This record gives sequence, structure tokens and C-alpha cells, in this order.
Amino acid sequence: MCSFIARIVAVLLLLTLSAHAQSLANIPSAYVPEANYKRLNCGELLQERARAEYDLAGLYAQLQGYRSRYLVDFLALGLPLATIGGNTVAAETLVEHDISHSKGEFEAITRVLIRKSCGI
Repeated sequence: MCSFIARIVAVLLLLTLSAHAQSLANIPSAYVPEANYKRLNCGELLQERARAEYDLAGLYAQLQGYRSRYLVDFLALGLPLATIGGNTVAAETLVEHDISHSKGEFEAITRVLIRKSCGI
């Protein structure tokens, strides 16, 4: 019976955390001016785009790590969400900001690639 209740609590916690946290698609991109990239040639633009994509993947993995730690802390330590959230939520917010900026970079580079007919 106790095991069943623990599973129910874990599922509810996962649902709560996934509702709290934004998915990558729901994090809006920040405005990044295309002027930052207009001077680059097609090869350089493609390298910058790959870098931005790599940065996004790393940041998203970091965000997922924070979210996973919520569950581990709750199940392993029995801490309520209110006590484990402080620093982790602040760090998660910073990562979301970085994701927003990287998405903006990626979109700006893509627009310049299209305008220069670089073939992406």
C-alpha cells in the first residue's frame, strides 16, 4: 500500500513539474539583430548556426537536468517542493533566458542565410 501511494505521489509530482517547466518550443526567442551576422560569408554563417544549435542542445539538456533533480530531491530526501525550489528555480530561469537568446541567434542567422541564398 505504501509503495502504491509513493508511486501516485511520484506521478503527481512529475505532472506538476512538467506543467511548471516550459518546453523548449514554448520558450520564446529573444530578438537578435541580423546585423550581427550580415558581414559573414556563407561558410561562417553555417558554422555560427551550428554553434547556436549546439548551444541550444546543451542548454536544453541543462534545463532537463534541473527538472530531474526536483524529482530526485523529493523522492530521496522527502523534501517538499517549496524547500528544494529556491536556487534551482533561479538557475532554471537563467537557463531559460540563455535558451531564449540562443534561439534568437539561430533565427537571425537563418534569416541571413536565406537572404544570402546560402542553401541551408
